[in-house]
Amino acid sequence: PRTAASSTTDITTHSPEDDVSIRSRDTSVAKTEMSMLQIEPSHEVKFDLIAGRSVERVIKLHNVSSHPVAFKVKTTAPKRYFVRPSSGLVEARSGVSVRLVMQAQKTSARPSGSDKDKFLIQAAKVSASSVGEAIRGFESEEKAARNVFELVERTSIQERKLACSFALPPSTNMSLSSAPPSAGSRGGEGGRA
Repeated sequence: PRTAASSTTDITTHSPEDDVSIRSRDTSVAKTEMSMLQIEPSHEVKFDLIAGRSVERVIKLHNVSSHPVAFKVKTTAPKRYFVRPSSGLVEARSGVSVRLVMQAQKTSARPSGSDKDKFLIQAAKVSASSVGEAIRGFESEEKAARNVFELVERTSIQERKLACSFALPPSTNMSLSSAPPSAGSRGGEGGRA
């Protein structure tokens, strides 16, 4: 696997159970190219900009290895996105879906500061003995998976960043007024974007 120099990227983990964000500036993780998980989409997550509605996207993590893999998904904008589950275990040769929910925006304009929004997916090999050690004493798989990352060597953690892109939905979906459109209206005319 190829590695690159570490940097001081500020990534935040959002824990859905307790709605607490944890900031970390861990520069000791080797940036090893992802080989344990096949990630779909592989490089970019596209969100439609719909005023007043949250938008959900799903990323699929498929374990292509012959051993269990722990994963964590972090975001640079935890107040804008919820990630569920934000961590977990993927058995060998199986997969899991992770929901990325962009919170409802007041307008259908691109959110301020969103040009730098990213998701970081981390993966770590889990040996049979460390699975038992990691899970013991934890009430959820998500908390157990987070514990795996505390037990593994930082140089064995693999990473992939996914950028965010934004698009306006088709014009027929843009009208979100409280009154239904008239029979002759096609929506999207004369409104603000």
